Amino acid sequence: MDIKKLKIKANNGIDDFKLDILKSLNLFDSKKNCLLDFDNRINSYFNRHKKLTIKIVIIKKELFDTMFEKRFYNLKRYKREIPKGYPFGASNMETQAYYDPIICDEQYHQDKKRIENETISELNDLMSNFDELNTKYNFEITVQE
Repeated sequence: MDIKKLKIKANNGIDDFKLDILKSLNLFDSKKNCLLDFDNRINSYFNRHKKLTIKIVIIKKELFDTMFEKRFYNLKRYKREIPKGYPFGASNMETQAYYDPIICDEQYHQDKKRIENETISELNDLMSNFDELNTKYNFEITVQE
């Protein structure tokens, strides 16, 4: 049995994860919508390589952290942009005037808890999608804590 290990991160959801799989197996076609053809492409690939098993290792803590940061820091209240006239390449003393700290008040803690709960539910959906891919194809997607 042949084993092929892929280094893929599922940071942007299941669709991007599937596209990354197709790209790493050289099955991606930029002129077509590959998500619609994902089943056909993977089935034909495994028909050609019958003894191949694809191993993908995903670290759950890293995945949770990146998903949380993307959701939390895209909220309007916590989004930080580079201000107009920011002195790039200047000394620390010159750039301190542009520092904008995040205020940790009650609203901050409520938003953080809400986004954590949303991220946990999204992560559980993603794990169920990984299990579905494991059962459908010759994938061996393992999730490490």
